[in-house]
Parts: sequence; structure tokens; C-alpha cells
Amino acid sequence: MKDDSQRPQLLGRIASAGLFGIDGVLDVVDRFQGECMEELRALGPASERSESGGASLEELTERLVVDQKRRELRARIDWAAHARQVLKARKRAPAAKTGGQAQDTAERI
Repeated sequence: MKDDSQRPQLLGRIASAGLFGIDGVLDVVDRFQGECMEELRALGPASERSESGGASLEELTERLVVDQKRRELRARIDWAAHARQVLKARKRAPAAKTGGQAQDTAERI
């Protein structure tokens, strides 16, 4: 398995977008989710043949690798939905007080 090169890129984009406020971070999250959804669509539908015993060992291992990628992408899409929900809630809330409240919010994310 290779290292996840998207993670540092995502964190860098979020940090940079943070300078533009919540809308900038929301834009980064939306683009990230879109990229993940495109990758997931490109993988195609999951195959049930791998579980039926009709696949060769080579086919089975390839499908397991693709399944791992599919599950990882779904988790990223779920994270993006969560991040959007948290950011939109923050946007609707009155200006945050200084001190612990901002740190508490960051820890929940």
C-alpha cells in the first residue's frame, strides 16, 4: 500500500482556504468530495463474483484491493459531508467567542 498523498494536499488546501474564511474551506471540502465521488464512479460497481467462489485467486485479490479503495473513498465522502455540516453550523452561529470555544470546535472536527 502506498502512502495517502491526498491527505497532505487536502490539509494544505484547507489551511490556505482558511484565510478566506468558512466559504473558502467549504469550497475546498466540496471539491475534495467531488474528486472522491469521481474516483468512486471510475472504479465501477462492486462485483459479487469475488464472494461467490467463482473468481481466481488473482481476480479475488485484485477485487479486494479495489474494494479497499472503494471503502476508503466512501469514508472520505462521509468525512466531507460531516465537515460541511460542521462548517455550515459554524457559519450560522454568531461570531465565536475567543478562548476555549474555538478550540473545542476544532477538536470535534
